[in-house]
Amino acid sequence: MNRIAALLLISTLLSGGCPQTAVGTLLVRAAAHEQKGETHQACRLYWQAVREKRLGTDERFGAWRSLVRCAHSLGRLGPLTGQARATLKRHPDDPLAHYILALTALKRAGGRMDLAQKHLRAAQRVAPQEAEYPHRLGRVLLAAGQPADAVGPLRRAVNLRRRWAPPRISLARALALLGRYARARQVLVPLAECSPTAKEVQRGSAVISDMARLADPVPPKARRLFDRAMAFLHRDFTAAAAVVLRKACREHPYVSSFPLLTGLAEIRLSNYGAAIIRLRKAARLNPLDPAPPLHLAEVLANLGRTSDAVGLFRQARRLNPASRRAHMGLGTALLKLQRSTEALGVLRQAAALSGRSAPTLVSLAGALIRAGRLDEAKRVLLKAARWEKTGVRARLALAELLLKQYRSTRDESAAERLFRQAKKLLDEILKASPESGKARNLRRKLTGSTEAIKPRPRH
Repeated sequence: MNRIAALLLISTLLSGGCPQTAVGTLLVRAAAHEQKGETHQACRLYWQAVREKRLGTDERFGAWRSLVRCAHSLGRLGPLTGQARATLKRHPDDPLAHYILALTALKRAGGRMDLAQKHLRAAQRVAPQEAEYPHRLGRVLLAAGQPADAVGPLRRAVNLRRRWAPPRISLARALALLGRYARARQVLVPLAECSPTAKEVQRGSAVISDMARLADPVPPKARRLFDRAMAFLHRDFTAAAAVVLRKACREHPYVSSFPLLTGLAEIRLSNYGAAIIRLRKAARLNPLDPAPPLHLAEVLANLGRTSDAVGLFRQARRLNPASRRAHMGLGTALLKLQRSTEALGVLRQAAALSGRSAPTLVSLAGALIRAGRLDEAKRVLLKAARWEKTGVRARLALAELLLKQYRSTRDESAAERLFRQAKKLLDEILKASPESGKARNLRRKLTGSTEAIKPRPRH
C-alpha cells in the first residue's frame, strides 16, 4: 500500500487530531535545512522562530541553541553576543540574555566554560523557577569534569520539573561518576513517566551500562583477549569469538565481561544450555549489570520457561529502569501467563520508553483487549499503525479489533461505521500484501467473501 494513502486512511479513523502549528512547521523546516548543510536558510528560520510569540518554553530554548549553533558554523556569533550584551545594559535582569551569552561562550575557541557558568548562575538567580538554567549549568559542569558540583543544579532542575527527562538523565550520570550507583538508578526509575524520546532512553540506559563497566572493568592483562573476541564478534565470526572467549574465561575467571560475552556467543550458536550457565556466572560476578539477567530471561522465555523468565526480567528492570527490552519482555511474559492486568502496567511503561516502537504498542493493545478496554486499545493501535515503517502487523491488529467491535455492538449506526472502517482497512492491506492470509481470512469473516481484491501484477 502507498505509505501516504495508509496514513490518510489511518487519519480518517482518528478523532480530535491537532494539525501541526505554523511554529512547529518553522522549526521542522529549519532543522531540515540544517541537516542538508543549508546553514544560511536554517539560521534565518531559527531567527524567525525565536521571535515567534507562540513558541513554547522548551521550543524557544531549543531554537536559541540551534540558532547559536548555526551562527557559530557561519562565523557570526558576534552579532548574537552583541545583541545579548546590549539587552543586559538596558535590562540587567534579563535571564534569556544571560542564557544566550552562556551559549555563545561555550562556542568560542577553547570553550569559555567559566564564563558560561557565570551567566547561567545569573540566569538561575533572576528566574529561579525556570528549570532550563540549572539543567544547562549542570550539563556544563559535567562537561568540565565537575560531577560533584553538577549534582546540586541538576537536582534543582529535577525538582522544578519532575517529568522532564534530560536533567534526570544528567543527574544520574553525575551520581554514577561519583560512585553513587544506587542513587543514580533510583533517579532513573520514573523515566517512563517523563515521555522520553528514543535518544533520551538510550542515554539513560548508557548511564546504567557505564555503571556496570565501572563496577567490573576489564583488567589490562585481559585486554588483548577482549579486543580479539570483540573483533571477531563485530565481523560475525561467532564460532571463532567463542573459542577466544572460552579461553578468556579460563584465564580470567573473575572478569564478568567474559562469561557475559561467551553466553551471547553461545546464544548465536544456539547452544542454549551453555549460554544459561555462562550468563548465570556473569550475573554472580557483576550483580550491578542488567545485561546477564536480561539475556538469560530472553533465553528462558524463548525455551518456553516463561515462569522462570519473569523473575529475571524483573531483576533486569530493577537494575536498569530505562530498559525498554526488560519492560517489554516482562510484559509479554506476564501476558503469556494470563496475568493481563499486571502486564498492562508494565507494557504501558515499555510503550513510554519505546520512542516510536510499533511492536511495543501492538503488545500493549493486546493487553488492553484482554482487559476489555477496547476503545483504548483502538487508540493505541492507530498510533502503532502510524509508526509502523514496514509490514502490516499493527494494521492487521487494528482490523481485527474493528471486526471484534463490529460483531459485538448493538448500535446499528456504530456497526455500519465499524464495518466500513474495517473493510476499507483490509482492502488497503490486501492491495499492499495480497499474500496475507490473515487479512483475507479477516475480510472473509467480515463480508463473507474476498471478492473485489485483485493482487497487483508482479514486475
